[in-house]
Amino acid sequence: MTFLVQDLRESAPDGLFQLILCRNLAFTYFDETSRTETLLRLTDKLVPGGALIIGKLESLPDGPWGLEPWSIPMGIYGKPLDT
Repeated sequence: MTFLVQDLRESAPDGLFQLILCRNLAFTYFDETSRTETLLRLTDKLVPGGALIIGKLESLPDGPWGLEPWSIPMGIYGKPLDT
């Protein structure tokens, strides 16, 4: 595990990930433009079959993000294997 200091509004870590935990930050405190840009950045870093977990009280911006809801009440979304 590597810890980095980064601003999600500007960049994402190098590499691809099977699990991205983004709870109670981007989809709570960022403005709509920053939410959209951050979500695009995160979905680009997620491998097919991987999961994105956001806060239970958060929601993703409207749009076709290439994610399937695995559990909306728990804030869990997955990237389909065929992407």
